[in-house]
Amino acid sequence: ILWRCKLALATSSHTPMDQKLLDYHDVLLRAGDLELLKPGAWLNDQIVSFYFEWLGREKHADACSGPLLYVPPALTFLVAMCGADDAGAILQPLSPASRRVVVFAVNDNEDGGAAGGGSHWSVLA
Repeated sequence: ILWRCKLALATSSHTPMDQKLLDYHDVLLRAGDLELLKPGAWLNDQIVSFYFEWLGREKHADACSGPLLYVPPALTFLVAMCGADDAGAILQPLSPASRRVVVFAVNDNEDGGAAGGGSHWSVLA
């Protein structure tokens, strides 16, 4: 698979967890994010964001320019925390009303001051 991204390979076996490894359109993955792909680890917003970005740009590129919209976790969190009055204005540039399917990655974080919190992910379509 050819990736349209910048990939920085680690030069040693002792990679700092904050070292940038993948810059893919709107998502930046660091070494610590990739550690979360190991068995028994919990996914974070960045991993879910990357997957949504990849689905939208590679797997379902034709559909995402039309009937399908993947809303990244950070935007979903903002919409959940802002309230109904502002949610429409926040999502309006993405034209969700013109889409057949809108997919949100939702976690159980209820604390607006703790971005990156929560312990369970769900997909809402």
